[in-house]
Amino acid sequence: MGKVFATRFRIDPRTPWDSVDWDKKLSDFQKQKPNATGDNKYFPLWLRQFGLDPAPKVRFTDRTPVITYHWKDATNTVYAPAPQDYTAIESTPGLRWKIVNVVED
Repeated sequence: MGKVFATRFRIDPRTPWDSVDWDKKLSDFQKQKPNATGDNKYFPLWLRQFGLDPAPKVRFTDRTPVITYHWKDATNTVYAPAPQDYTAIESTPGLRWKIVNVVED
């Protein structure tokens, strides 16, 4: 897993998925569905019997934020600033909050 830096990013069709008659496969699936059991009740899983693996080969996700924990010891007050909280402007920082979600009524 890694990051991609590119001016262009292209993903070609997935073989053998690109040569499937999808209308026929869907029609065949719908005909057998009333009597289907197990995985055959789900179209992507039913396709496995034709050599079409439904597992994704490429995934896109948002970057997850880096979480930094720092722990209080008995000599500190209830709020213990993290080392990065001290700046040239604020030599004695207060409690800082990062807004995660806003819910409006």
